[in-house]
Order: sequence, then C-alpha cells, then structure tokens
Amino acid sequence: MANKATEPIHHHPCANIALRHFGVSVINGKNMLHSVRVLRLLLAASLLVLPTGTSNAGTEKTGTNPVHRPVLKNHTARADGYFVEFLARPSEFFGHAYVRLGTNSAKRETTTAIAGLYPDPKRAKTVFAAPGTVGYTAPDQSVRPTARYRLAVSKQTYDKTKSYLAGLPKTKKRYDLFEENCNHFADDVAGRLGLKVPGDPNDLPDNNVRTMKSLNDGRARASWRSKR
Repeated sequence: MANKATEPIHHHPCANIALRHFGVSVINGKNMLHSVRVLRLLLAASLLVLPTGTSNAGTEKTGTNPVHRPVLKNHTARADGYFVEFLARPSEFFGHAYVRLGTNSAKRETTTAIAGLYPDPKRAKTVFAAPGTVGYTAPDQSVRPTARYRLAVSKQTYDKTKSYLAGLPKTKKRYDLFEENCNHFADDVAGRLGLKVPGDPNDLPDNNVRTMKSLNDGRARASWRSKR
C-alpha cells in the first residue's frame, strides 16, 4: 500500500476544468498547487451556485442578457455561401463555447443562428444537474471571441444544421458544469458534421475550440450526418 504522503492525487476528469482555470497543473494524475489562495478558490468553485438572475454557470445577468431562441432570422435572399462556426468567448468564470450559423455574399455576411447550452435562468439554482436551455445571450453577439473555427457548408447541410439547432430548446433540457456543459454541446454539433472532437469536454472553452480545429487539420468544409 502506498504511503499517503507520496501517493499520487487523482482527480475525476471533470474536475480538470476547475483545476486548470485556477492555476493547478494536472500531469499524469498528479497536481501541483501553487498557493493557498488556489485551494480557497477551488473550494469556492466546488460550492458554486447560481445567484438569482444569472446564467451560464453564474457568469451573466439574465436581467440584461436573457437567453434567446437560437434562430435569429430565416434568410430569404440568395446567398453565395453558407458556414458553420465554432466559437469561444471570455466570461467571468470559465468562458463559453457556442455555435454560429450564417450566410455570406459579395455584399455582406449574415448571422442566422447562434446556439449554446446554458443553465435555465428561470429554473436553475446551481450549475450541477440543473435545468438547461439552448440559445444565445447578448455577449454571444458583442464579445470578441478568443477562439474560432469556421467551416463552409452546402445549402443542404446549412438547412439541416439550422433545423437541428432550432429544435434543441425543446429537447435539450439539462445542464451540468462537468457532465453536460457548453463544450459538450459544441462537440455534439461538430460530431454531426463529421468532425473529430476533443476528448476532454471539461477543458476551457477556448482550448476546446482550438483543439477541435487542430484535430481536423484546419479542415475547411463539413457535411451533415444524420447520426454522430
């Protein structure tokens, strides 16, 4: 039996997102704590709950940033091209990953849908095993992304992706910071487009998007698949 003083400390993979965010390196199952302050922050993270009027793991005020349904507009004008984009942006805690769908032409680019997974601001009391909802908030449109991966798609794939995103508010009803978060959501959509997805959905969102792009060698086109 290993001596407790030298026995490696192993962490559930889902804890890695909190460990990385608060400055803890996880290498081969061992952790290196950099300060007592880190320990206090980790304890605070483990007790994280949603104050009244917040969403996205307690990062945004729903009074000013409610969660809207994914489809912004149904495009009617002829488009020269269609795209799906995976993005990550900063927020007060871990950041947020989401999906953007749009069209482009010689004159302009139009965003037609934005979707990410959030705790339901009307019902969620914590970020663990909480009611969830799919949609977008104002920061998804205004905050500069820290990572992005865009792929061109056909009109058929565009339509199927948009239809899938539009239906998710009715079917995706759960959010969990470690088990079903915004990275899981983005990876699900990516998998349905035939993309390779990162193996650690509990990584920070910007790392998740960059890893996805790297795994697919910067692949520039994607096609819809009926199943992952």
